[in-house]
Amino acid sequence: RDLMRVPPVFASWMDRLPADLRPDWSWFYIGPVGSGTPYHYDTHRSSAWNAVFEGAKSWEAIPPDAPDARVAWEQAAGDLVCVPSGWVHRVVNHAPTVAFSENFINASNVDVVLAGPDGARVLERR
Repeated sequence: RDLMRVPPVFASWMDRLPADLRPDWSWFYIGPVGSGTPYHYDTHRSSAWNAVFEGAKSWEAIPPDAPDARVAWEQAAGDLVCVPSGWVHRVVNHAPTVAFSENFINASNVDVVLAGPDGARVLERR
């Protein structure tokens, strides 16, 4: 994370916490063809952004207000994707892939986080 500038729209309130209280919400991924993640919510129903440096991946997501709908897109090297709070999603790498991902909580999604099953606790603990 120190090697890149986080777009201001993805600034997280968690970054304001002292380092020893800040959750680990940044990940550097290296994955082979066919790797990825099964359907999941992001931690505490937060939002996330993902930047691919090398490779390609496909995404499939389910909007929270349309549980029978599916939204799909491809992500290539140089593309940045944002997954909104509360969207269930999965990812499949179509090439050896190097990516960075980070979750965030801010004014854009705090209501969704607080409404989630563990939402109040994530902010109260801090």
